Amino acid sequence: MPRSRREERRERELELRRADVLAAAAAEFAEKGFDGAQMSALAARAEVALGTLYSLFESKEQLFQNVIETSADAVRAGLESEVAAVSGARERLLRLIDASFERFQTDPHFFRIYAQSTHGWSARIRATMGESAQARFVGFTQWIVGLARDAAAAGALRGIDPEAFGLALMGALVNVTTALTEGTTTRPAERLAADVRALFERLLAPDAGR
Repeated sequence: MPRSRREERRERELELRRADVLAAAAAEFAEKGFDGAQMSALAARAEVALGTLYSLFESKEQLFQNVIETSADAVRAGLESEVAAVSGARERLLRLIDASFERFQTDPHFFRIYAQSTHGWSARIRATMGESAQARFVGFTQWIVGLARDAAAAGALRGIDPEAFGLALMGALVNVTTALTEGTTTRPAERLAADVRALFERLLAPDAGR
């Protein structure tokens, strides 16, 4: 049975409210961590009633999981779009590095939450998250490895195993953004980003046939 216009309007309003809540929750979790964030504070930050918040998300664990999943999907979609706009397998990998640091600068909440996870989420949070976060991490890593394989096929990775290159690049992006987030490095983000790019650019020979 088709939905009425009223039902469609209500559904759009709920989706907009849900998006506002997720954005506010990402900022709150990034600042205070999972344990420090309170549902009442999350509701106030999102400018919704506490009852409305619980109507959208049954628990803080469910809200946190949605923040992680939504943020991770948005980051990957943005990076994929940036990379797809570039021609040349070698240049796509270099664009990935640049775009990753640009995203870190403009939208740091996801990276901060991810950095917090490196100190170990509680067993309760891991149980709630299930396999979704890990599946996204593995999928993102395999996408980078796929880009490296394309570069190898184009002659841009001579004598370097593409899987090793992809895993090393993923590790560098994660560790450098984590160090910046946690303040364990005093170097400016722009300089670190430039150095990471230069390091991997040296490993990428020009595409064969260029």
